[in-house]
Amino acid sequence: EAAREGDAIYGFGEGVYVLNPPAVFDPEKIELNDTSLVIKILFKNTAILFCADIGEDAMARLLAKRDALKSDIVKVPHHGRKAGDGNINQLFLEAISPKEAIISAGKTGRFSAPSKEVINTLTSLNSNSYETRKNGAFTLISDGNGYQIYSYCGIAVKKNKLFCT
Repeated sequence: EAAREGDAIYGFGEGVYVLNPPAVFDPEKIELNDTSLVIKILFKNTAILFCADIGEDAMARLLAKRDALKSDIVKVPHHGRKAGDGNINQLFLEAISPKEAIISAGKTGRFSAPSKEVINTLTSLNSNSYETRKNGAFTLISDGNGYQIYSYCGIAVKKNKLFCT
């Protein structure tokens, strides 16, 4: 059985919570990307939101659970592409209010990812943004009270500054 909204795993720190896909949905009436798994990990004092490839409709639906979205770190949805008129991206990211934002996007940017609107929103929120197209894959290490983000190419984030490892 697939994970759905409302499912949770407990036992370390606090838990892993499934926010998407909806508990019940009609596969004929929902965009495939909007069935992507969105999970929030709460580990002691650190909250991480993984938004997969959700688009405009899923973001709008999740905004109804605004309090559940607030997180220290976000894997930005839809590769940082603009959804709809772009307003939904801004509202969604404002609700999360992340300190760190990881954007998974290819080097060619053939899908216009990430969009200038998403980058501008993250900048206005004083979020540090990191793009896989520039730094490769990222690894997040946390003890629940703090975290470090390491890039595949050996750059690490510590106290919001990049340094070589």
